[in-house]
Amino acid sequence: MTPPMYMRLKDLFVAEGLTAGFKVQWRQWRDTGKDTDQFIVFRPSGGTDITFDLRRRLVCDG
Repeated sequence: MTPPMYMRLKDLFVAEGLTAGFKVQWRQWRDTGKDTDQFIVFRPSGGTDITFDLRRRLVCDG
């Protein structure tokens, strides 16, 4: 089974180092109470399904 797109996107961001220095969270933002913390929250947008592979599309188009 293919994971939801927001999970695949999170995995891609982490693998490419785009989340360095950020607290990565799922679906809902949870504040740590520290003013210096930065966050990235991955959540579903409720849009239609994407029928192609994200990594292949980024490599081909990018």
